[in-house]
Amino acid sequence: MSQTISVLMATNIVQVIGTINGAQVDFILTAPQIWTAEAARAETGRYELIITAIDGNNNLYPYHIVEYFFQGWTPPIFNRNQWDIERDRELGFLNYQDLLRIEYNCKYLSDTLRGYGYLVYLNLKLDWNMEDLPYQSEMARIINNLSCIQNSFYRSATSPELPDNIVSWNYTKLNDIEKVLYDTKDLIELAIKSFRFSGCIISGGVHGGVDCI
Repeated sequence: MSQTISVLMATNIVQVIGTINGAQVDFILTAPQIWTAEAARAETGRYELIITAIDGNNNLYPYHIVEYFFQGWTPPIFNRNQWDIERDRELGFLNYQDLLRIEYNCKYLSDTLRGYGYLVYLNLKLDWNMEDLPYQSEMARIINNLSCIQNSFYRSATSPELPDNIVSWNYTKLNDIEKVLYDTKDLIELAIKSFRFSGCIISGGVHGGVDCI
């Protein structure tokens, strides 16, 4: 699978070359000032562009861009620790891409459950950007979404309790939220496997050498 990546360049740019996540790609002018390439799908949803734009006079303009695209399921992150905070590592901050990952993973779980007849409907925000602030009301909404998923299905025995205090946030609460997502997906997948191996799944066919009627 691939991900379409587009960048906006000045009108005088005649060529864009470079890599996305370390792989050489071909950028094509697909609209005025819009240069587009196809990159291999990144499981993390993170795409690092190291590119050079070239104008009509062969002047070179280097760019280092990081883009995030989420769709479907993205592996949750729940191994943040104090070391990340003290050293100002990316994991030590709540970034918009973290919120996007959580929202899209909630959507994935709810869509999957509804596909199997579970009644779960969430209030999602799928357009977080760098300018947005995670107000208490937004974090409460996310926790409520997770609670709705658990109440509509099951709560994994390995899952931590959902945070009940949204006034003060820390990395452990964020870890707990993403661990709940991870455990719930595992639980759903176990349930799906049991569906496939319980009884006859094709009426009138043969299952395990036994006629099904």
